[in-house]
Amino acid sequence: MPIRIRLLATVLGAVILAACGDQDPSGSEFVPTVHFSYSGAASGSFGVTAPRPATVAARQSAFVEGITFGGGSFVALSLMPTTGGRGDWVTVMGTTIPGEYDLASTGCTQALCAQIGGSLGQSLDGSPREGEMGWHLDKGTLTVRRSSVDGRVRGTFSGSGLLLRYAGGSWTTAGRITVGGGSFEADLKPAQPSL
Repeated sequence: MPIRIRLLATVLGAVILAACGDQDPSGSEFVPTVHFSYSGAASGSFGVTAPRPATVAARQSAFVEGITFGGGSFVALSLMPTTGGRGDWVTVMGTTIPGEYDLASTGCTQALCAQIGGSLGQSLDGSPREGEMGWHLDKGTLTVRRSSVDGRVRGTFSGSGLLLRYAGGSWTTAGRITVGGGSFEADLKPAQPSL
C-alpha cells in the first residue's frame, strides 16, 4: 500500500482509538456533515449528516467527528455504513487556519499537510476484505473557511487520486478517481491520549 494511504490508515486508526471515549454529543442544534461525489475507477456519492454516537458500542452508525491535535491542526472523520458489516470512511486532515491548501503529494510546508482520503466498502471489524477499496487525493484543493463558531471547522474540497482495491490478499492499483462538490463542517474536540 503506498505510503500516503498507509499514513491515512494509521491516522484513521489513531483517531478512532483516540475518539472512542463514551462522550455525549455536544447537545447543540448543530449537526456535523461531510458530502461529496466521486467518479472514475469507482463512482458514487458520500453523504453523512450525523453526530458521533454517544457510546463506543454504537460506533458502527453513521457519524462525522472533528478532532483537534493542538497547534491548529484537525481531522474530520466520517463513516457511512453500507451493507454486510461494511462502510465507507472519509478522513479530511488539515489546518484550522482559513485558506486554500494544495493536496499535492510533495512540497507541503505546513506542520500537518492537507490530506483527504478514505475507503469504500471497508470491513467495520478492521480486517481487509475482498473488494475493499482505499483512495487518497494527490491533486486538488482543500479550502478551509472561517467559521462563525469557535471550535468548529468547515470547508470544501475537490481533486483526483489513486484508487486501490484489495483482492487475493494484497492491494493493487484500480485506477484513479475524481472527487467533486466536497464539503464538510464539524465541531472540534481535543484528541484523547491513548492509554
